[in-house]
Amino acid sequence: MSSFRYTAEGHDGRRVSGEIEADTAALAIEALMAQRLSPLRVSETRISDIPKLSYQDTARLSLEVSRLMLAGIPLESGALLAAEAQESRAARKTLERAASRLARGDGPGLAFDGLDGAPGGALSAIMAAGERSGRLADALGAAAPLFAATARFRAKIVSLMLYPAVVSVTALSVLVIFLLVVIPSLRPVLEGLGENLPTSARWMLAIADAAPGVLVAALIGALIVIALNQVSAVRSRMALLMDRLALGPMGLGVAAAVDTALFARLFGALLKAGTPAGEAMAEASAAMSNTVLRGLLQSSANDVREGASLDHALMSALGERHLIVQASRLGARGGSFADLVSEAGMTLAERAETRLERLAALAGPMIIILLGLVIGLMVITLFSSLAALPDAATL
Repeated sequence: MSSFRYTAEGHDGRRVSGEIEADTAALAIEALMAQRLSPLRVSETRISDIPKLSYQDTARLSLEVSRLMLAGIPLESGALLAAEAQESRAARKTLERAASRLARGDGPGLAFDGLDGAPGGALSAIMAAGERSGRLADALGAAAPLFAATARFRAKIVSLMLYPAVVSVTALSVLVIFLLVVIPSLRPVLEGLGENLPTSARWMLAIADAAPGVLVAALIGALIVIALNQVSAVRSRMALLMDRLALGPMGLGVAAAVDTALFARLFGALLKAGTPAGEAMAEASAAMSNTVLRGLLQSSANDVREGASLDHALMSALGERHLIVQASRLGARGGSFADLVSEAGMTLAERAETRLERLAALAGPMIIILLGLVIGLMVITLFSSLAALPDAATL
């Protein structure tokens, strides 16, 4: 059965819009006509038509639905009530779609299945786990702070990187203006020195000559990358390459820490909700944004399903010295596995946040110093060349 979006005219002449479940568009039209609606437009709803949830959306949605369920309101009615209170279009559409699926008899896991993006995947995993354990309201209530903490952390990443980004753009703009405007305006004076023109000034003029071509080539390259990114096969390869780079020195350890922190906290929450270890590992890894890490952990989750030890599976995916592996070993011995893995996730998030704060604090001044050195060398070169003008005039 599929979901269809419709626009129809009621018996009072008013236009109404919404979604309806049916096997085909023809059956959807029949169902609308049975409701005394005259269909004007009926089209199948694709999952891509639903905007991606953010972690903030997921946190608010989970908390509100959990509270309504604890108050005794069924999930279907609670989803519709929560949808009316959502400011986010993505959250509203997600809840409406889920309510429609629940109305046709689907369970919570299936009703929230197939959501796009890491937050949507995490919500789908929590819904499936809560349905299996029979404690859906508790699972959502426990997951809401996890989603909220992740949202705050990602918002802090953006705020921390904003200052270095602004400084970088400003520095590049000043450098481009200097190369394209200032130096060309002084070219006639400098070339008038003839053989007396210092070598450093000759190099500076050569760089200024090459700058327009380099900028045009960079612009063309950016346009080519954007065009290639529209091809799904190329986009997936580029995403894989970026994910691999993020796990290397270019990621500065932050990208891996952010993703593994989310995995550990979601893994712990799913275990507490009663999900088997292999399933919890697979569902928690599915919510990760880094495709390389996600593939490693999902492969290890399959090993756990086939009987491998959880400790060995985590070690093969993350490495023997990873904090999550160490926490899992301690938890297995002490009987508090889920709690210790969740704590490891919190520690990884705190480490990533601390590292980001240090990088952000250093990046701005370092960019300013670098720009000052470059512009300073250019200014010194210009003045040394202009100082040679009187000597050239006497020749």
